[in-house]
Amino acid sequence: MNQIASHFRRLGESDPKSDRVPLGQMLLGSGALSVGDLLEGLSLHKQLGVPLGKALLTQGSVLEPALYDHLAMQWEAPRQRDISIIDPDLLESIGLDNCLRHKTFPLNVSNGVVRLAVSQLSDFDNAYADLEDQFGLITPVISSPSEIAAAIQNAFKDQLADRAAHDIPKSESCRGLAEHTQRRSLLGLAMAISLLACAILWPSTVLVILTILAITLSLSSAVLKSLALASHSLPDRDERPEESDLPANPSVSIMVPLHREPKIVKALGADPDN
Repeated sequence: MNQIASHFRRLGESDPKSDRVPLGQMLLGSGALSVGDLLEGLSLHKQLGVPLGKALLTQGSVLEPALYDHLAMQWEAPRQRDISIIDPDLLESIGLDNCLRHKTFPLNVSNGVVRLAVSQLSDFDNAYADLEDQFGLITPVISSPSEIAAAIQNAFKDQLADRAAHDIPKSESCRGLAEHTQRRSLLGLAMAISLLACAILWPSTVLVILTILAITLSLSSAVLKSLALASHSLPDRDERPEESDLPANPSVSIMVPLHREPKIVKALGADPDN
């Protein structure tokens, strides 16, 4: 509110009324909006946290020119739909960069005051800060964003075309985006063909692998069986020791009861070969 009032004070005009009629009430009063559409717009306005006018445009309840007709009345600023008539000298002085930066368009100079088309008073505030030293008094004229964009396009079409051809990187240009889309399409086609080939060849590949494993297991079993048969056909080795390997006088230990030890010792000594 302070910004809006400051614009009018710069122009030597009276401050706008602080008790302006709400936008929704103005649209209802003029018949541009129904009660149901207004309620839906208010709900969307609260849910998204956007201005009511933007909410109404989003849901398609009101057309952009009609909305800015009412916004101009609410802001107590002049409204101009047709901005095709321009001042070439003023347009050249302000230039394309200022128009794009501030989303504004210069109309003409009236009584020493530059009339600047804007769709938001915040855009006018930024433009005023940049252009005040050069042009002095500037007043806002309300136009819709589409009307301003169309005016910039028509007035600076040669410069815009030149920038599109030289200043914009290839990756951000239409040609670069088209080539990037084409590369992505080719990559997607290659991936689709690869997936299709895998889907077709996968069963046969699995069958070949299982066949190789079965043959390998059969060969391994046959080899093991052959080795087992060969081990059974070999002659048994004689594990008995040769007589030459026995000692000439072997030592023999005998366990006897103590009370019979004298008799057994006497018997062994009398007949050692028995």
